[in-house]
Amino acid sequence: MPIVRESSSDEEEDSEKEEDAEEGDSEEDDGPDSEEDNEPSKEDPAPVVATGFASAHVPASLVAQVQIQKILRVDLLLLLLLLKYKYK
Repeated sequence: MPIVRESSSDEEEDSEKEEDAEEGDSEEDDGPDSEEDNEPSKEDPAPVVATGFASAHVPASLVAQVQIQKILRVDLLLLLLLLKYKYK
């Protein structure tokens, strides 16, 4: 029976996996360690907004302010439409 020998790249991968195992790091993620990992951080409640370059944290007060401005803008447009058709 012929002896099968591993290639050098396989040996390197095996040695890296062994080193990671010794350090406690593993390539596979078995999921969260506890339920606390699933809960959002209370220290940073700001939502994440994609900017195209990187994700940035936006303060909740700014998000609320923008939402209020959008609502007011829609209300103003509806009011203008009503006035336009009322005095036509």
